[in-house]
Parts: sequence; C-alpha cells; structure tokens
Amino acid sequence: MVFAALVWQSSRAYDFAAYAPYDRLWTDAMLQNDLPVHYKFLPLLLTGADTGFRGEYVAGAWALSVPVAHHYGLKIDAVYDERFDVRLATDAAVAYLKDLKKIYAGDVEKQLCVYASSANCSGDSVSGTLDSRLAWLAVEWKNAVQEIGQYDMFFADTSLVCLDNNLRVSDFCAVLELDSLQLFGMNPCLSPSAQYLKKGYRIYLPQENRVLYADKTAQLDSLSLPDRPVVCQPTLPAPKLQYVVYRVRAGDTLGHIAMRYHVGVSQLKRWNGLRSDMLQIGQRLKIYR
Repeated sequence: MVFAALVWQSSRAYDFAAYAPYDRLWTDAMLQNDLPVHYKFLPLLLTGADTGFRGEYVAGAWALSVPVAHHYGLKIDAVYDERFDVRLATDAAVAYLKDLKKIYAGDVEKQLCVYASSANCSGDSVSGTLDSRLAWLAVEWKNAVQEIGQYDMFFADTSLVCLDNNLRVSDFCAVLELDSLQLFGMNPCLSPSAQYLKKGYRIYLPQENRVLYADKTAQLDSLSLPDRPVVCQPTLPAPKLQYVVYRVRAGDTLGHIAMRYHVGVSQLKRWNGLRSDMLQIGQRLKIYR
C-alpha cells in the first residue's frame, strides 16, 4: 500500500479557537478507548477541526470517507450525512483508530498513515512523522489555552432519538411543536433541503421536545409514510460566484490576507489549490465574495 504523505510547515497557523469547543469530547473519546490522547488533534491536523468540512472524497471534522463511514455504522444519503454530526463521527473515527491499532500493533506511524490515506490527505514532501506532529500540537495547544481559554463544547440540553417512521419534516415539526430552523440547526447531518425524514435517522431534539416525542408516538405513527426515495426541494441554479484577484506583496501571509478579506485560511487554500502556506511575491490569489 502506498501511504499518503502530508506536508508539514513549521510556520503553519493552526486554528485552536476552532478546535477548543471539541477538546473535552475528543479527550474523553481517546481516554475511554485506550488511545493516545494526542490523537485527539487529528481533526485539527486534517481539516482544521472544521465539522462542516467537505473534501472531494471525505467529509466532516474527522475527514471520513464514505466507505469508512458506512463500515462504522454512519448513515449517508442524499440529504442526510452523519459525518457532519461531531459526536457520531467521533465514535466512528475512534472505532477505526482502534481497529488500526490492532492491525498495526506496535507501529504507531503506520496506523496514522493508513488513517490519513483513507482521508485522502496527500502532499509533496514530509518533514516529521504524523505522531510527532500530533505530539507537537499537544504542546502548542497548552500554550493556546492560555490565550483563548479552554472550554467545553456547547451542546444544548438535547436528546438523541432514532426515528421509527418515515415522516414529512413539516409533520414532524408540527407534532413536536418544533421550529424547522431549530431542527436543522441542531442536526448538521441533515440538509436544509430535506422534505422527508427516513426511518432510522438519528435526530437530536431539545429535551422538552424529546418528552413530547414519547407522548406523541401514536400520532407520529399515523403520519408515517411508505418507503420512498429521499426527495430534495428543487433549487434554483447557483448564482455565479464573484471574486477579486489579490496580488501577493512582500510581508503578506495567508493569515493576514484572510483577515483583511474576512475569509478563512482554509478557504483561501481551497480556492487557489494551495497545499502549503508558502506564498510568492507577485502570486495572484482568487478571493470569492
């Protein structure tokens, strides 16, 4: 097997503020599953801890491919993708790491390289091992905490339910006295274009609505729909994106340019096909508005 190589730049700025809300969740996941604690920085390393990350072959903060996600029990269809549910995706990623630990016992670097390969993280050269890079992030995180403050991820008082029926989104929300915007906001794995919820979908509800869900079982059963393909609402053609072209000047960094135009470093790199943070004077960058 050819393992993916990752490019490490010592000057790369990692967004610890984006990582911070999930630290408690990912720390506990590593400790509870007897994995090295610094593995919790894999999402920061692979996706910048972006829970909404979408790559060509992978998605979610843990950069899970469709085959890996399916193998570890995540559901994915046209309007529902559990790779964007940080808690469910964490469970799948941890299970994958535990299996790699068994397969490549004693070879930590191969475990991590196989994970990175499945995440399709490739580059031109390597300076430092994956394990050492994660350990380095652990040290950097301790320094960052002093500036941004360590805090737990904000999970509203929610309860996870597994649907027993196929239901219209409108019916589900009406019965549970739930605003559809709140439903979609609490369930990032569910596309806002979804009109239907399928049996087996795992849906987060506010605790008070969870109680109502238990009380309204019969009514929801009466509104159950036969199995059908998931339907998306028709959408208008996407408007043509507008962008400006920025010419790199002496002293510019991706971070400075991103701040100036109120965009993310990861966006700049994706828009311009950059694999590292290195810039050249005179280089032209597209910045979409």
